[in-house]
Amino acid sequence: MLIQNLRYAFRFMRQNPGFTAVIVLTLALGIGANTAIFSVVYSALLRPLPYRNPSELLFLGEARGQISSPADVAASYPDFKDWQRSSKTFQSFAGYGGDALTLDAGGEPKLALATSVTPNFFSTLGVKLALGRDFVDGEDQPDGPHVAILNDAFWRSDFGSRPDVVGTTVRFDGKPVTIVGVLPRSFEFAPQNSPLWIPLHPAGFFQRRSLRWLGVIGRLAPGAAPDQAKAEMEGINARLAKAYPKENDAISVVMTPIRDRIVGKIRPLLLVLLGAVGFVLLIACANVANLLLTRSIARRKEFAVRSALGATRTDLASQLLTESLLLSFVGAAIGLIAAQWGVSLLLSAIPESQLIAMPYLRSAGVSFPVLAFLCFITLLTALVFGLVPAITATRSSVNDILKDETRGGTSSSHARLRGSLVVVEIAVTLILLVAGSLMLQSLNALLRGNHGFDPHNVLTFDVNLPASSYPSDTDNPDNDTAADNFHREFRLRLRDTPGVLIVASTSIVPSARH
Repeated sequence: MLIQNLRYAFRFMRQNPGFTAVIVLTLALGIGANTAIFSVVYSALLRPLPYRNPSELLFLGEARGQISSPADVAASYPDFKDWQRSSKTFQSFAGYGGDALTLDAGGEPKLALATSVTPNFFSTLGVKLALGRDFVDGEDQPDGPHVAILNDAFWRSDFGSRPDVVGTTVRFDGKPVTIVGVLPRSFEFAPQNSPLWIPLHPAGFFQRRSLRWLGVIGRLAPGAAPDQAKAEMEGINARLAKAYPKENDAISVVMTPIRDRIVGKIRPLLLVLLGAVGFVLLIACANVANLLLTRSIARRKEFAVRSALGATRTDLASQLLTESLLLSFVGAAIGLIAAQWGVSLLLSAIPESQLIAMPYLRSAGVSFPVLAFLCFITLLTALVFGLVPAITATRSSVNDILKDETRGGTSSSHARLRGSLVVVEIAVTLILLVAGSLMLQSLNALLRGNHGFDPHNVLTFDVNLPASSYPSDTDNPDNDTAADNFHREFRLRLRDTPGVLIVASTSIVPSARH
């Protein structure tokens, strides 16, 4: 029966190429748009994080006053050390910060972005290295050995995937550094992903308690709940505020689940996009269903003859559903190709700063969960626009249809049905268009929301000062250093540049989508 229905469905599609093309392209638009958005949503919101028991991981930071996003908070290094000594509900804390180094691996020197981390960083995340070893205690000391860990992409691109790269010595900022390990390909640390990982050596003004620059992740102790950890951290924070009123007065501790910290403000944006394309798919289904209903009226004589020859209502309904499924799968196949292009278009619309913070978005595309979603919406679409025509076609009386066809006209009931189809199609389309428009307005509001400052005509750039040329005064961290003097002179000269109105420097650039 199924093979016979498929053969007849193929014949119907060949005999009606224009009608088939309209339906297939309409479905391809709806299915392709939904698949493209779901690919990005899955990568951002649903994809399992590449860490051991990620539900135990929390991001922590300090804030004074109200914050707009958990991504805007960080901790001071002295407070971080106090947390490590005092907390019982966390089995470990790890810190990280951004850096930039001049790499000399035997070729042309180049600037390499690096992430400075405490030695227990990867063990806190539960990540095992693909090659070599992890950092060990003591390598974060100023007089400790100079070592580095590479990520998989950097190892492949700059070191030719050499298995003997462990133990190789390269030069960073003029200093010899030994490569001790390579991270697995699956590892990504969304808040700050970089090709190079080095031990954290805070010195100079980075050791000031009033300077909050350090990103902190914590892993809960076995049996500890986030609320319990929150209460403990508030108690520790209160003691620090009492001990250091100048630096820690009015400071609060912010704790965020790791996925919420990674996703940040992009979650509502993606959900709004998913809702908008969902309405597109509903509009496509409504239009296709009405086209098939109209077509089924035109095929009344065919159904009547088949019924007279012994076909049951179940046979007719299964034939129409088979045609709907075939049209859906052809539309899905074209939609899958369109989805690949749509994902690339979506990623190009996401700001580069967001892609850096969420590097796994770059790999968004067709995967098993995405294919499963595609199959689901394909079947759902086929049922939505194929079920109603099948029911309508099988309810008509064979004698009435043959009499109407003999007289060369149509019954008043079918005339009313055709009129009703037009009214329903217009009404449903208007409702869905209004809902889709509201979704797009919400999307526009999210993209152009008030960030608290005007980002237009504001330029930002990074200035990397090699530690070998601008050493810090580790004995007196509050004293001005060569780096402090450089930044002061640099701002003065930049302020005198024609066209520059004002100059400011910061260790953390405020985020903006503009």
